[in-house]
Amino acid sequence: MRDIERRYNVLVSKRIEKTAKYEDQKKTLYKLKRNLSSCIEAHAFLAEVQKSLEITIKDYIELLMTLALQSVFGPQYNFFLEFKSSKMGTVCVPIIEEYGEPLNAEDDMGGTIIDIISFVFRPVLWALRMPKSRNLFILDEPFRFCGEMSKEAGKILKELSHELNFQVIMVTHNKNLMESCDRVWEIKKPKRVSIIKLLNRKIRRRKDV
Repeated sequence: MRDIERRYNVLVSKRIEKTAKYEDQKKTLYKLKRNLSSCIEAHAFLAEVQKSLEITIKDYIELLMTLALQSVFGPQYNFFLEFKSSKMGTVCVPIIEEYGEPLNAEDDMGGTIIDIISFVFRPVLWALRMPKSRNLFILDEPFRFCGEMSKEAGKILKELSHELNFQVIMVTHNKNLMESCDRVWEIKKPKRVSIIKLLNRKIRRRKDV
């Protein structure tokens, strides 16, 4: 009789233990469901924020890039961004159109357009960074493929620097680009001695970042 009673007590103890574990698991499951619901809501919210941010960035970049292209090459050019989903996440694809027809980067676009686009992207993306790095760009022979259009490219550089509030130190042999500079130094090195001469001095007041 005592043996049966002992076995009964053991079974009752196990039942109480399993009941307690079951209740704990129910509480854990409830918390997980609640967290899952919060995660789903947060994911939906972030998706809306991302979509809104993509539109804002898209409009901002498209505007500046189109202005840059049209100021050099004419109103027949436009720049667009297309966002596509991939296994790695959202991918941004740049599109350049001429008279409404997309251009192929390898076959249709010369070095001049690519040179302009590749440069303008840098300060535009810099302006979108938070926090920003120092507002200074050092350029070595920029717009080397622009040829006769380098003067217009220099104007783009100057307008962007004023619009986005950054400074430029540029090394170039292109006199057309020099016309867009506030200050120009000529550097010569006869007999292994560097001689630096200030050619012009146009001082503009700039606001601090």
